[in-house]
Amino acid sequence: MIYGWIFSLQRLIFPLSLTIALTACGGGGGSDNGGGFVPPPAPEGAKIEVRLADATGNSITEVNPLRAGSFTVKVASPNGSALSQKVVTAETTIGLLIPPSGTALTDNNGEALFIVQADNIKGAGTLTATAEYEGVTSSGSINFSVATGLPFSITPQIFDSGNVAVTKADTGDRLTLEVSLTDDRYNQPVQDQVITVDIGELGTLAPLSGNAVTNADGVATFFINVGDLSGAFPIVANAIVPGGGATSSLTLSIDQATRKLGYIDSEGSFVEGVVKISPAGQISPGGTATLSVSVVDDDLRPANTEETLTITSSCLFGDLATLDPESPLKLGSSITVGYTVQGCTGEDVITATLSSSGAEASGVVDIAPVTAERIIFDSATPELIALRGTGAASNLPESALVSFTVSDGAGNVVSDARVNFLLSQSVGALALECQGNDFCRYASSNDQTQGRSNQATTNTTPEGKAAVRVLAGAVNTPVQVLAYVDLNNNGQQDLDEPSSASKTLVVSSGVPDQNSISLSATLLNVESAYDSDGKVSQLSVRMADAFNNPVPDGTAAIFSTELGSIAGSCNTINGVCSVDWT
Repeated sequence: MIYGWIFSLQRLIFPLSLTIALTACGGGGGSDNGGGFVPPPAPEGAKIEVRLADATGNSITEVNPLRAGSFTVKVASPNGSALSQKVVTAETTIGLLIPPSGTALTDNNGEALFIVQADNIKGAGTLTATAEYEGVTSSGSINFSVATGLPFSITPQIFDSGNVAVTKADTGDRLTLEVSLTDDRYNQPVQDQVITVDIGELGTLAPLSGNAVTNADGVATFFINVGDLSGAFPIVANAIVPGGGATSSLTLSIDQATRKLGYIDSEGSFVEGVVKISPAGQISPGGTATLSVSVVDDDLRPANTEETLTITSSCLFGDLATLDPESPLKLGSSITVGYTVQGCTGEDVITATLSSSGAEASGVVDIAPVTAERIIFDSATPELIALRGTGAASNLPESALVSFTVSDGAGNVVSDARVNFLLSQSVGALALECQGNDFCRYASSNDQTQGRSNQATTNTTPEGKAAVRVLAGAVNTPVQVLAYVDLNNNGQQDLDEPSSASKTLVVSSGVPDQNSISLSATLLNVESAYDSDGKVSQLSVRMADAFNNPVPDGTAAIFSTELGSIAGSCNTINGVCSVDWT
């Protein structure tokens, strides 16, 4: 029975299988209208359109420093519907992309905005934008160019004193530099713009800051005083303009100018190579002469340029004369300088030199000899010196410097005058310091080794000063230094030679002596001192050295007491000092 059931089922399945097989074969016929299976269409992705415009929306093809590019990327579905909130990725092969991430979202209109700025690289490139829609990535692009130049022209130009444009000049010339600034977009001058100029080593520039502001014509004006160097000099002009900076330069060729130095005489003729000196004769010590010079060109016409003049001489070098104004100095075609004597005598050769051409002129100032008519004592430092060999114990020096001043009858100091020195006495081997001079006189070879002489000599300084050092002896004594001007250099004092004596110096041991010290009190019996506090008695100590001379100021006296209290010490003034006992 089971077998029969299976057989019946087999008969039923076979026709069904045959029907399916036939149906499949029938589907392979030549017609699609048989109601067969059709696959869905592939996704098309988004439509992407890229436009380039300026800030006002006008279409452009170029980006420059003054005009950034606005790239609008429109993203739409295949049927043209705007797609919002879609991430758009942009890349550019040139320029600076904003935002730096290179991504933006579309707005409700399906638009995303990117900015591209010029970044100092000139050329052409492509901005490509991509977005994904229904799993398909689509892209769009646009080509554009980037310009780096700014629409501003800066132009420097040089003019000479005749307002003629030049590219060459001479050393010492005064030139005008005009720098113009133009906005090429409108062909209009740029007003109130700061122009900065650098002229290097060409010379001096006015204004000194190197900055000037353009006027209504867009021109900034500078003035140049050409220096002493020849050659080719670059001049660079700069201006800060919208979008960056504008720069331009030119090269100015400088030749060495022909300049001659001398003076113009009373007939108007140029005398080359000579400095005019007035008065023509001798000038008195301390007097003033005038030095006059003029500068001309190769055609003997007065120079119209600024020059640098240096004036030198032996007296000027030794600070024995001065110039007003001081050298080096600036001049145009001529100048007069004051020359004042300050201790110089004889003939002083003056040499004037132009820095630009090296031209020289010279003259001689004749200075009347100075006659020393007075010598006066200045100072003795210190006025108290210790006995020879006792300075360490008394804290006093064993020598003093004695100074004098020599002048003429008008009070002008006399330089290079010979002054001889003697001591009023030489007791105890007092001496003057003197070495390396035939005028020195020594009592022994040992004194010669130590430079201890009984006379000395020196020449006055440019300030008219003459000084000698007194060396202490072994005997307490006062001493003076005698000084005279040796007018005829014979080493002896003649009747007509001015002389002077110093203030008295004291040579002393300076060490307090036991039998030359005393102590006194305002109250020896202080009433009620045992019963009351605050009772005061002033104690005074007086001290002298072995020669009973007051000890040096500042000598310390030390105090102690068995009862009450007392200040520990005091320092002497004129050999005495005091403290309070309480």
